[in-house]
Amino acid sequence: MTHPPLSNLRVAVHASGVAAAYAGRMLGGMGAEVVVVEPEGGTPLRREPPFLPGDGQVSALFAYLTAGASSQTCELTTETGQTALQALL
Repeated sequence: MTHPPLSNLRVAVHASGVAAAYAGRMLGGMGAEVVVVEPEGGTPLRREPPFLPGDGQVSALFAYLTAGASSQTCELTTETGQTALQALL
């Protein structure tokens, strides 16, 4: 059985915009482990309509772009957040 071409990589994506989140989606589709790095309170993409059916709190766009990814909160403007990002990488 063959492995996906990027199955040995971990990719950290700062999902502050659609383009970066989409890049993570594409890399994940090629087998990379994708970690979405978000600021405290989550990325603004989480609050973009349209929303999935239900409570209206889950952005369909964010759910699609981050499918299969894990999430890590890091406030990159602080030393603690930068240390957390370094540990992740």
